[in-house]
Amino acid sequence: MDKIERIQTKIEKIKILFVEVMNELNELKQEAEEDRSKKMPKDNVSLPTEEECRMEYDRLFQEYLSGNPQAVKKFVAEKPKNYLKIFSKANNLSVDAQKASKERITKEIIQWLAQRKAITGALYTH
Repeated sequence: MDKIERIQTKIEKIKILFVEVMNELNELKQEAEEDRSKKMPKDNVSLPTEEECRMEYDRLFQEYLSGNPQAVKKFVAEKPKNYLKIFSKANNLSVDAQKASKERITKEIIQWLAQRKAITGALYTH
């Protein structure tokens, strides 16, 4: 019987250890979930379609034509990088929105708007 009691004692210790390990595992899972939720974008901005990007570019162009290049600065400042990446690609802008600073993106967009104005200015200034 002494041997049986020792085995039962060991089993009880294993049960206690198992509960401790499960608690630690649950704590790690909870910490990982909290970290994941912290890394999620704070701005739950829905990503635009290419058509929406083109319409936004046209709107910015009209703002630019009416003497308001600050609209571009405001637009870029308000949008997250993944939005600007899609915007740049949809409008064939040569700026890498993932790597470039927002200031650089603003300058690039204004440069493209100025070129568009120079090329098509007579058509849009009626």
